[in-house]
Amino acid sequence: MRRSSISKIASLAGTILILLMSMPAIAGTFNLNLATTNINSGNYPWAVGVSEVVNKHVEGASCRLIALGGAGLTVPALKTHQANFSTNITSWDMADIVAGTGKWAKLGGVPMRMFCLREFGYQMWFVAKSAGVKNVMDLKGKKINIGAVGAATEGQAKLIDDALNIGADWTYGSTGTASEQISDRQVIGYIKSCPSFPEGSQYMARFDSSALNISTSVPLTVVGLTKEQRDTVVAKYPKFKKFLGKIPAGAIEQAPDAPELWMTTMAISAMVSMADVPQDIQYRVIKAMAEHWKDIVAVAYPPCGVWDPIKDTIENTPDGVQLAAGVVQYALEKGYDVPAELIPSEYKKK
Repeated sequence: MRRSSISKIASLAGTILILLMSMPAIAGTFNLNLATTNINSGNYPWAVGVSEVVNKHVEGASCRLIALGGAGLTVPALKTHQANFSTNITSWDMADIVAGTGKWAKLGGVPMRMFCLREFGYQMWFVAKSAGVKNVMDLKGKKINIGAVGAATEGQAKLIDDALNIGADWTYGSTGTASEQISDRQVIGYIKSCPSFPEGSQYMARFDSSALNISTSVPLTVVGLTKEQRDTVVAKYPKFKKFLGKIPAGAIEQAPDAPELWMTTMAISAMVSMADVPQDIQYRVIKAMAEHWKDIVAVAYPPCGVWDPIKDTIENTPDGVQLAAGVVQYALEKGYDVPAELIPSEYKKK
């Protein structure tokens, strides 16, 4: 396709998006403005699935997608009331966004509530087998690709490094860059979020496609924390209490020799609702999502198919964050135990 044709198509798509964003709400209908990633992102189908559920199965609500990009764009859209829901905010950042602390201090706090977690993943620390690294303390002075500047991967790794005094030589770059660096022996490893799968009462880890591809030329293994190291990290940074998960020895199929490991975790994407969205709307939306999780949401975005949108969301909502009032209503109606600290002040018992 010629460059001029591509430009025209892109321009038309941009015009359509602007028109959609400026469309007035249908009389008597709640306009659910869902801020999400750009349309080229692998996460975009998740928002499409949510939108389909709302538009097909939630009476009195109409959902329109606002394709923006990462949380650096979607969170300000929530703050300025351009959006009232969002689908791509990591649970790792949520407490800081709500409180207006850390790297989100300039926003002054955003009154949003946890609505639903999309999936559970691990931040796996991959290293070349040839490097001879057996423990995270063996990374001292060694070059490791930590991911993009400002990403949750960087934030977690830097805090762990500080708590344990690892002293790794961190480098930055995309997954593609990390792959090239490992192949060229410029770094010995990289950190990357990977999918998980349920087994009994916990979630196990597996290599993602990037690690599988790299392993064809440079065999990889993983390193993580011991129980003692995990406790040291949590003692200094209590936030990690819900962000370090245990993987039993030999449980990673692609790294069968790995011992028991504690790995950093993140719910890769959280759907949030602004606190002022009516409880009844929140209730109807989460009810429809839960009822159509398998046949619509997981069809649009398969990785979330193993996730329980209510149980797992309650269990993995980070400290300092509360559930949306409508989610509390639905969870209690279905018999789930909702801790008092997760119930927001605007919740009204039905």
